[in-house]
Amino acid sequence: VKIGTRGLDQPPDTGATLRLSIDTYIQDVAGRELKSFVTRSGAASGTVIVSNPKNGRIIAMVNYPWFNPNRYAASPATSWRNGAIFDTYEPGSTFKIVTMAAGLDEHLIRPSTAIYDPGYANYPCDPFQIHNWDYPPIANGRETMTQVLQHSANVGAAYVANLLGARRFYPYVRSFGVGSLTGIDLFGEQSGWVPLPGVPHTSWSCPNLYDNAFGQALTVTPLQLLTAANAIANGGWLMQPEVVSRIRYGDITVRRRPHRLHRVIRTKAAHTLTWMLTESALGPPGSYGEAACALVPGYQVAAKTGTANLVSPQTHTYMAGPGSTIASTLGYAPAFHPRFSVLVVIHKPRWPWPNAQWGSVTAAPLVHDLFEALFLHYHMPPRAHNASRVQGSQHAFGGCQF
Repeated sequence: VKIGTRGLDQPPDTGATLRLSIDTYIQDVAGRELKSFVTRSGAASGTVIVSNPKNGRIIAMVNYPWFNPNRYAASPATSWRNGAIFDTYEPGSTFKIVTMAAGLDEHLIRPSTAIYDPGYANYPCDPFQIHNWDYPPIANGRETMTQVLQHSANVGAAYVANLLGARRFYPYVRSFGVGSLTGIDLFGEQSGWVPLPGVPHTSWSCPNLYDNAFGQALTVTPLQLLTAANAIANGGWLMQPEVVSRIRYGDITVRRRPHRLHRVIRTKAAHTLTWMLTESALGPPGSYGEAACALVPGYQVAAKTGTANLVSPQTHTYMAGPGSTIASTLGYAPAFHPRFSVLVVIHKPRWPWPNAQWGSVTAAPLVHDLFEALFLHYHMPPRAHNASRVQGSQHAFGGCQF
């Protein structure tokens, strides 16, 4: 209401009506499941994003702990922000999809490209050694690039980054949108941080190339990471994420069209990486992949897990022990004709330790539950051709009940 010198002289304006892409049923399921997983793991917080990778539209976006907007002062201020677009974190091994995508697109590797992995690797950074996530590092021996994803081997990711070199690696990182705002139509988005060679204020040094290859020493928001994964699911095209699909103002209706930003990788590279992600999650018969618990029998799911250690604000070194990790898993399905992509991020899980620290244990089962809910809600029947293999992979993993 406008107040002029003669009092109330203008009627109220009802404004525009927004139609959101949020599916209220999936939003409710995601909220209930996330609360359950965060509570049962003793975690500090969690985030779930569900989207359509073809058009970038958000189907569900949930953070926990949440707050009552009618009594917001009753909750801590940290719960008021939208962690899906505001909170930045080191993504860990989920970032290996970016490294593999770059290597495939540059024709430097194929799924069958093999290396010998003794559990560690030395690089000329005077001195610098990286090792796999398990400690003491376990040698994986001869492994292909698909098996690098299956084992989530840091040594393999560093090998690909070394082939690329900083000159080719970082343009791909930036093209995937890492270190930039996604442009989503929500307030408060952060851009994350990427060290870049030749840019002084980012403090890049030689070890960053290898650390960044497996998602450490750089930060992303959950939405940035899912948007990057959507580009692979979408045949190499980066889509701008959005939550508003239609705007109506009086008699005028504006239908928002999906916004395709640019091509990141070639279609063939995206298709090959999708195949690698489905195969690496399943693992060979009698074995398993780190993302086995994200799979759903009867459906092809491309998935990758990640676990990142938190940095101590006092010592500026990576911490260990309960509450020292961020566990995550991302996936999209059906893999070669994806309708949904899902990212789950669990901050500082504690129980049961030490298993709870891993994305494969704490986050992957929630991705599985969300995919099941999506398939049922959208009436997508399963195909039986891979059901027994998925179940076998999950059984080999040791069960997926968290």
